Amino acid sequence: RWPALSKTVTKCQSLVKKYRNRIIDEIKDENKKIAEETYTDLLTNLDELANEAKAKNKYEFIASGEKVLKRSAY
Repeated sequence: RWPALSKTVTKCQSLVKKYRNRIIDEIKDENKKIAEETYTDLLTNLDELANEAKAKNKYEFIASGEKVLKRSAY
């Protein structure tokens, strides 16, 4: 299962990076700063998630996944 999880996280990282401008451009000007911060946090959380998957650390992977989901829900 870990290889599949790692692959999924890597794909998510790639998509988020690929569509950064498209995502940020869709945000109203008054919310762009919040969007930029959220985007940066999301990348950081995805990096943590990738590291936990690589380390096969189940509990930290779950905790990191929750952070990603909570932050991306904004």
